[in-house]
Amino acid sequence: MKKIIGIVLAVALVLALAVPAFATVNLDAVGGSLTKGSSEVQINPGDKLYIIGWAYCSEEQSALQEMFYTVDGVEKSLPDNYRDRADVAAAFNKDGKEPVADNGRHAGFGQDTDLMELTGIDALTDGTYEIKICARYENGSVEVGHTFTLIVGEGGGAAATTEYTAAAGTNSPVDGKAIWMNQPGEYAVAEFTTTGSLRAIKLTTYWASEMSKDVPVDYTLDLYKFEYNVENSLAQAPYKTASFRAVTNGNPPAVLDLGEDVQAGTYLFKVSVGGDYLNGTNDGSYMVLDHAADSTVPNVKYIVNVANKGNETFGFIVVANTVEGDFFAANPDDTEVPSQQTTEQPQTGEVTPPQTGDAAVAMIAVIAVLAMGAAVVFAKKRSF
Repeated sequence: MKKIIGIVLAVALVLALAVPAFATVNLDAVGGSLTKGSSEVQINPGDKLYIIGWAYCSEEQSALQEMFYTVDGVEKSLPDNYRDRADVAAAFNKDGKEPVADNGRHAGFGQDTDLMELTGIDALTDGTYEIKICARYENGSVEVGHTFTLIVGEGGGAAATTEYTAAAGTNSPVDGKAIWMNQPGEYAVAEFTTTGSLRAIKLTTYWASEMSKDVPVDYTLDLYKFEYNVENSLAQAPYKTASFRAVTNGNPPAVLDLGEDVQAGTYLFKVSVGGDYLNGTNDGSYMVLDHAADSTVPNVKYIVNVANKGNETFGFIVVANTVEGDFFAANPDDTEVPSQQTTEQPQTGEVTPPQTGDAAVAMIAVIAVLAMGAAVVFAKKRSF
């Protein structure tokens, strides 16, 4: 059994297989409870949390795909740490009928000797957080297995978060107003300005290639900082990026987790598609972004490079620290990127480029020495 040392807290989601036979079992029934049903767990900063258990769903093609968890609504991935549990499938097949899917495969998460760590918990700072343990099945459905409050340290310091809807989707992909992306190089961008710091961005709804056609679509979510204008901003490296593969229609909202509080400002959220199955038809792969109810959205500027783009809007949500008043502000006007400045010598009138050479090298060396000194001080502070 994995040894848990000192103040490290192990959270076990375990349930015996004495389960009534009913059609669908979700994690509320399967996952058990945290320390005998407690809805609150307290740890010290730096502590880890682990889980172990299993998940089952009896619907067609509904074997467990993956476990994940959320922190204040932001999705966090879990390590690929699963095992087959034929006993789980057998417990729900007592009438002798063949199961509609191999639900024993990949059903167990965590192992007796290697529990599944909630990766990233040990990086949380002093504060109070809402944690949800979730299962995603191969049919695209998601079940919340357990929800609890996690208190880190004294519980202070964590700012309250709110989901701010930049544009609400209409859940209507076939009315000619949605954005259909099914060709290489197509993308959709939303420019927005915030009055508070960001934690994550997610699509409200999207549809992707059907699994029955065996044509998954790869897509990427990027966040860019606004610099002068849209073209220049998108030419920079993205501030944050995440890539996914969608394999069935009705996927749950895709989340770009920023991993930190990102200061208020103007940003561009880009959704783009790729993969080997893009051919411009519905027989290939595709991704449909749910459009907003109106053709224009206040305080959001859309840039859509898509052949079939309908309203040229798509719904998305920003998870952010709660602010008083409006969260979305008006975007700044585009400006020209300034050309490289030159300096004029006042006495001779000669124009020379900005200074380079030995002085600049010396400055870099000074910065490097300072950085090394800071590292030594930090090492000394940590030595005890």
